[in-house]
Amino acid sequence: MGETLFAFRAMQEGLIVSQPMGDNSPYDFLVDNGDDILKVQIKSSGWNENEGTQRSPKYGFTLKHSQKNTTYDSDDVDFFGLVVLPIQEIWIVPQKALDGVTKANVWPFNNSNGAMADYRDQWILLKSYTEYTVAAAVEECPQVSFL
Repeated sequence: MGETLFAFRAMQEGLIVSQPMGDNSPYDFLVDNGDDILKVQIKSSGWNENEGTQRSPKYGFTLKHSQKNTTYDSDDVDFFGLVVLPIQEIWIVPQKALDGVTKANVWPFNNSNGAMADYRDQWILLKSYTEYTVAAAVEECPQVSFL
């Protein structure tokens, strides 16, 4: 469901989406913006980890290869698409922002300015990848180090 939602939304944004055959690639989609072809790994969450508490809803994503039990590196993927299924929202997160991180969390109803908030519905990162990578050095990319 998360992959289908991502592909649909990406095509609505004018991107060309291709899916590799088989289950042996580290990414779920190739996304073509006309200038670059980007590798995108989709992670979905449908479970509020704070359900039953008074805390703001939190959705978690495991960022490991299912087959290798290792984190994704820049050779594997360029971006993650983190999909929160119950609200059909997508966070477009550069791999370098999650480099070495095994789990990421988003709080969709919290008005925080946390690192992940910067990536909610940021389709421009996929549309203008070359401009983004030239403009943003690794140290300027919000790092999700608290997870």
